[in-house]
Amino acid sequence: MTMPSRARNRLLTGLLITVCVLVAAVGIRISQPADFQLVRGSLNEAVSVREGEVTIDDVRFGSSVLRSGDTSYRTAGMFVVVHVTAEAPGQASLSLQRSQLTSGDRVYLPYSSLSGVKADPGFRSQVDLIFEVDPSRIDDLAIELWPGEIITGYYQRIRVPLEVTSVNAAEARAAGRGPVVDPEIYSSSSAMP
Repeated sequence: MTMPSRARNRLLTGLLITVCVLVAAVGIRISQPADFQLVRGSLNEAVSVREGEVTIDDVRFGSSVLRSGDTSYRTAGMFVVVHVTAEAPGQASLSLQRSQLTSGDRVYLPYSSLSGVKADPGFRSQVDLIFEVDPSRIDDLAIELWPGEIITGYYQRIRVPLEVTSVNAAEARAAGRGPVVDPEIYSSSSAMP
């Protein structure tokens, strides 16, 4: 007994929908952020990741951001500006387009649309990432950077403590009352020697 064409079409459509849902579920599972290798680093030390190196070498605090002497942004909280340098010495680029600050279970997302750093092969790129934070929640601040692909498998995520502890957090809060002068809001690149 053969199946009528209308029933066969419905069955094929149902199978196709099921396959699409399964493929989408696998894609979502692959892109879950739990599947990464945490690469720990320290302030002022290069961290090897992917085909390059990343260095976090300056952290500044302020209540406003100045650009060319004029106030561009103000906050009732505090800005944290983190200077990031990425180097891609080989044939591949280094792209870490996502970032966040963490303080315990608190997560702070970037304040501006610039949220990562990218270096082309043979180049060094530098940028200041800006985060708006709650001054009362800055103990154990750390920056995390990772690739920004939509679908990723297992990847590396850099985590660098910013050396703000319960001992020196009051100093950071005091520094956060003044302006942060001229952060590099746009990425700058230069050829590596």
